[in-house]
Amino acid sequence: IKKITESEGYKKILALKKDLEQVHKNIKEIEYKVFSFFSKLQKSLKKYERIALDSKIIKSYLGNSTISLMEDKDLKIISVLDSLKKNIDSLNLDEKQKNNSLELIGKAGEGYLKELQDTLHDLQEQKQGLDEKLEENKVEDELHNKEKEKRDLDHKMKKNNEDISELKTKLSRIDLEKNKKELSGKIKEIFNIELKIR
Repeated sequence: IKKITESEGYKKILALKKDLEQVHKNIKEIEYKVFSFFSKLQKSLKKYERIALDSKIIKSYLGNSTISLMEDKDLKIISVLDSLKKNIDSLNLDEKQKNNSLELIGKAGEGYLKELQDTLHDLQEQKQGLDEKLEENKVEDELHNKEKEKRDLDHKMKKNNEDISELKTKLSRIDLEKNKKELSGKIKEIFNIELKIR
């Protein structure tokens, strides 16, 4: 186990896992940005969904914005947001909501959603590449096998030690002098011979 954990292959696995952990963290950050963007637009999108011609895309973004963004290769949501912008006065939003929505729609039009989509796509590819490299590296399997062997041996040793302890206890209870006297008595009784056992 020590030999494996000090090997270059194992150090490579640790580095890959560290990279994978960072990629997972980056994915979570981008997913949060996407979620945050659409949750701020949620009220406006819900109201617009009622009057929109194609409400399917709005429904999908309201359901799970991250998955929808990844699946929306042509970013059809941008044209939906542009239509929302044109119809925003008819949605009866308060002034603050209206201004926030217009600001977010402007941000989307400037490439914010495209940037998030590209970053998320790149991170997913990195994750897949790291997963494949970890899958190919057999050092971890070897380590798991050795650790299992060690656990099995430890278990056997513990069992043997318990058996030894039990035998010692049984041996300590045997009274040799008493047994010698009993055996001598039986021999005298049966064979009428005086026998001394040392």
